[in-house]
Formats: sequence, C-alpha cells, structure tokens
Amino acid sequence: MNADGTLNGMNVRGIFCIYTQIMLKIVLIFEIFTGIVTHSRMTKVNKRKEILTMKLFELRAAGPEAGDCTAPYDVVFRNECTVREFIDEVLKKGEWGSVIIGSHFDGPRIEYKHDKIVSGVFSQDILDAKIKNATAHGGWTLMDYMLNIWTDEQKLRNEYAQTLKEIARHESEIAKLKKKAHDLEDQLESIDAKRPVSEND
Repeated sequence: MNADGTLNGMNVRGIFCIYTQIMLKIVLIFEIFTGIVTHSRMTKVNKRKEILTMKLFELRAAGPEAGDCTAPYDVVFRNECTVREFIDEVLKKGEWGSVIIGSHFDGPRIEYKHDKIVSGVFSQDILDAKIKNATAHGGWTLMDYMLNIWTDEQKLRNEYAQTLKEIARHESEIAKLKKKAHDLEDQLESIDAKRPVSEND
C-alpha cells in the first residue's frame, strides 16, 4: 500500500487474480453439482420408466411422485393371471417390498427381496386365485403391490356373467346364420320357379 493509503498496481493485480481463482472454483463446483443433480434426476426418470413395463402386466402412474421419489400406480394386466404367476413375475425384477391381498395394508401379505420371499406365506387357495385388479406404490427398487382377488362367490358370479355373454354372442351369430340360410332358400326357390317344366313332369 502506498503512503497515501492507496493500493499499488501489484497488490491490485494480486487481489484480482485471487478473486478470479475463487470465482472459477465456484463456477466449477456449481457445474459439478449441477451435473450430479441432472444425472440423479435422469437416473430417477429412467428407473421409473424401467419399472413401468413387465411381461404379465404394466404399471401406469396414478398420481404425482412424492418427495421420497415414490408414486402410486395402477396395475394393468395384459392377460388374466393368478397370484402365483404375479409373484413369479415380481421376483424377476430385483425389487423389494410387499405383496398384499386386499386394498389395505393389514391383509394377508408376503415380504420379498430380489428373487426370494423373505417372510409370510399365502395359502394355496390364494396362490391359485385369479387377480381381479391391483394397485402399487413405490419407486426406485421398492414396490408394494395390493391385489384384489376373486373369491369363490365372485368367481361363480363372474363365470355366470361371462356365460350369459357367450350365450348372447352365439345367439346373435345363430340369428345371422338363420337369416343367411333364409335368403339362400329364397334365391333357390326363385331359380326353381324360373326353370322350365318338362313334358314328362
């Protein structure tokens, strides 16, 4: 510093260099942090996309993602399947969580981790039951599934309703066939009416 209290040129340049270095470090740290956050967000998005498609069923988002990166899902089945088939599919995903019978967490349940069931057991009746509908909740590698299954009474009522639909479908097809046969019969009668009658007749 000069005698009059002002900074000389050397000190000014030195302070400027230090300030520049500090700012460069701040920018570098910000870029690194931004890159980490972006990568983390992309990983979350990709992970969420990965869990949406499965062989027997797919998950469709049923609500927004919460702060803990979990979200609710509707389970959309590609084909009808049993509880046993559903569990076999879930165990292939490398996830962990619960499979619960019913829409509440106090129903019969098993806990699974990766490809193994770690606690709980379902009866053979439950394992063989067809799934009526299901929901899920989770994120990353955690996923809890809530399954509603057909009871014996519901199964009978459903089979009865399906049988009535089959009868109605067949009756409609039979009615179409009868109409077609009637039209063909009219055409044949018209041809016969135009045919000349031989003297021998």
